Amino acid sequence: MRKFLIIGIVICVLLPGCELGERLDIQRMGDSPGYFIECYCRPDSMYEMTATRIAPVAEPQVLDYSLEFDVCILADEPVKLYHSLYFRPGNHFVYNYASSKRLDVAKVDSLYLEVTAPGGEAIFSETAIPKQVKIDSVTWHGKEITTYFMSDECEEENYYVLTLSWESEGGNVRTYFLSGFEGREQVKQEYPLSDTVTSVNVSLKRMTEAGYRYQYSLFEAQNAGTESLFAPVELLGNICGAMGIFTCYTEDRARVLKSED
Repeated sequence: MRKFLIIGIVICVLLPGCELGERLDIQRMGDSPGYFIECYCRPDSMYEMTATRIAPVAEPQVLDYSLEFDVCILADEPVKLYHSLYFRPGNHFVYNYASSKRLDVAKVDSLYLEVTAPGGEAIFSETAIPKQVKIDSVTWHGKEITTYFMSDECEEENYYVLTLSWESEGGNVRTYFLSGFEGREQVKQEYPLSDTVTSVNVSLKRMTEAGYRYQYSLFEAQNAGTESLFAPVELLGNICGAMGIFTCYTEDRARVLKSED
């Protein structure tokens, strides 16, 4: 049974802050300057990280990707990330540190981040590596699409972000934050679709608790609006010495076509 009700967040338009690797504009982050780090590690993928400075609350925000950080991720061996300017194909993710080495989950179950900032400040974090997640099935009957997957026996593994996307004018994405499962059970998530939709891309991510909380806080910050006169929603990161996130996630994807019946 579920310990508490699933949080189902239906995002009616594309919110870049809720897509992994696409960040909310950083504004009004604090009274003093600091650093922002964002790193999402994925099994069998190269290491990628964004590192920059953030301005005080009263100053305009200009992200400087030219800053020189010393970056190392400790996996089964130390992995040095090198400074340049990179663009991930297919989306707007910009990052400025990377390594050609790939994360081999057969050799390690956790990762450690060690960064020395341009001013000599020490920045560090650590993350577990979640188990591989799997979509059991996706069905499309009439105007409703349903995704099925199994939760895990381990509570720490039960943090999921389910995303449905399809092509239409302006684009459409629906994202659900799912957690709170006690033990292994079948998870069923339904969503109604209009008659004009002919295909849907489904993404299911298993996240660490820290990564899940960070993504959810990004959603809240986006929903609050960056032009609000009130203080922004706190971003719930896990990095010592900087704002942001160092985490790992696993993902399974499916593409479903509408039946002609």
